[in-house]
Amino acid sequence: LRTRAHIVGCAELKNFVNSPRMGPWIKDLYFKSSANPVAQQEDVVATLKHLGKVLQQTPNLESLAVHSGLLRALRGEEVQDCFRNLMDALRGMQKLERLSLTADQGAVAALPELCEVISQSPRLKKLDLANWFQGPGEGPELNTRMERLFVEKPSPSRITTLSLAHTGKNEVTHGLVSWLLNSDPSKSALRNLEIYSSDFLFGAGFVREADILDPQQAPWPLQRALEPFMPLVETLRVHCSPQAMGRTSEILRAAKNLRRLSIVGASGFTHFSPIAGCIPATTKLFHLHFSIYPEKAMRLRQSLADKNFMPELETLRLTKDPLKFYDSIVSDDGEQPTDDWQIDEVKRLCAERGVSITNDHTFLSFDELCDLSVT
Repeated sequence: LRTRAHIVGCAELKNFVNSPRMGPWIKDLYFKSSANPVAQQEDVVATLKHLGKVLQQTPNLESLAVHSGLLRALRGEEVQDCFRNLMDALRGMQKLERLSLTADQGAVAALPELCEVISQSPRLKKLDLANWFQGPGEGPELNTRMERLFVEKPSPSRITTLSLAHTGKNEVTHGLVSWLLNSDPSKSALRNLEIYSSDFLFGAGFVREADILDPQQAPWPLQRALEPFMPLVETLRVHCSPQAMGRTSEILRAAKNLRRLSIVGASGFTHFSPIAGCIPATTKLFHLHFSIYPEKAMRLRQSLADKNFMPELETLRLTKDPLKFYDSIVSDDGEQPTDDWQIDEVKRLCAERGVSITNDHTFLSFDELCDLSVT
């Protein structure tokens, strides 16, 4: 019997409900659907019910990923009801070790239910949340429920790997992250962390007057939540935004025992120089990936030539997207980006330092990063 199910699209999900392939033997389930702007509401609700049936029939899941844009078609209480029904279907999965959830909107309203599910999952070690609480509009009722839940429900301090994307823009973030990782860092199991530095900033329309007047309250709740736990982190991936380099530097300084570091450059991120001096000396593996602009080879060479730059470095991994993405791009200094890492010079410097190096287009997943061995 197959123990994995990879389902893409609503039609495939509907077929899977009545398929002999579905059953309690499924241990790894992945479902992905895209938003359909013309979808009828009843069709969306029906699809979510199908997903609920699948989850009810697969109680022995060890890994679950639900990446769905379906809920864009819903509004108001129906958004909350659909999220809550999904959370109800997750209850009782005692073998769940990994949970990955990506939503589009309205997920703030389901945070209490999500937290209850997490607290009732005794084996959960890896948690990946995206787009779950982007704006500040959580409201006093939700705040009250969350505060009560943080007191009444045990903290899932067993979580070793946490990935957060597009999540950090309200104060619910601070309480939730602290609760997920255990309010007492000495009891937290966190070792691997993936974050987006853009989540350290408030987006347009999210800045509140109190955040500006009181530096202790603003404007980076995710950063304030993570800093006490950063000395525990051994593997860190940061998706870097050029607008948040200062906050990224502060997070790096706090990661005093880091061993693996991955910097993934977002649009406009041309080089890592502003944060190079903040990379912990304990770093043994350094990965650089550039989604649009390539790393300027001169900056990389200058850093490698400095023996104080990551003095314990053992492995350098360079990855970037194919050159076709660069064809129409001109950098800030007017230069046309090229496919040249000036790799021969970089390799020479690595050889002098006894550092192994790989250079290719294959992106390094976060799982692969965490599994790479270092001494």
